[in-house]
Amino acid sequence: MRLDLLSDIRAALETALQQGQTLQQFTANLKPILQAQDWWGRQVIVDSRGNAEPVQLGSPRRLKILYQTNLQSAYMAGRKAGMEQTTETHPYWMYIAILDDKTRSSHRAMHGQVLRHDDPIWQTIFPPNGFNCRCRVIALSEAAVKRRGLTVISSLGKTFTETIETGTDKRTCEIRTVTITGIRLTNAQGHTLTFRTDPGFNHAPGPV
Repeated sequence: MRLDLLSDIRAALETALQQGQTLQQFTANLKPILQAQDWWGRQVIVDSRGNAEPVQLGSPRRLKILYQTNLQSAYMAGRKAGMEQTTETHPYWMYIAILDDKTRSSHRAMHGQVLRHDDPIWQTIFPPNGFNCRCRVIALSEAAVKRRGLTVISSLGKTFTETIETGTDKRTCEIRTVTITGIRLTNAQGHTLTFRTDPGFNHAPGPV
């Protein structure tokens, strides 16, 4: 995507968050800007090899995903900042996933895992960890950890990074890659579980 388009979308998102705009207001404000820049609807893109292919550019569905993801990121950034203010009394953070049929298996694997607030893994896996991610993190006191019979783990020696392909640029035919972070865990039955962030979500929300 062109830098000017990214700047316009970012500005619209910041305005929406600051003013508390609804999805409908955000879409109504941004759609004409994208249309004016010829980034809306289905178009035919010709790549560097001369091949023509129809692609979907801006759409209400894409704007909805952008809106919801950034709203969730802003909420989680605020939540993380608040939790960082109470680490003296609540030094343990527990990952919580919504356990239903929409939950990614990778995010399900992290459900209930408890690590100290200063474990470096939180710099890369604090939610949201993908588009439409509904996971969250809660802070616990030492007494709460003991009362619930929870086990505190460390990410030391359990993390990994991978470089994966995310697709091909339609115009240049260049293969795009990103780095994702993961952690390998062992459940109560002794089975190894693997958690990975989705591409583009390899960081904590807000300032680090």
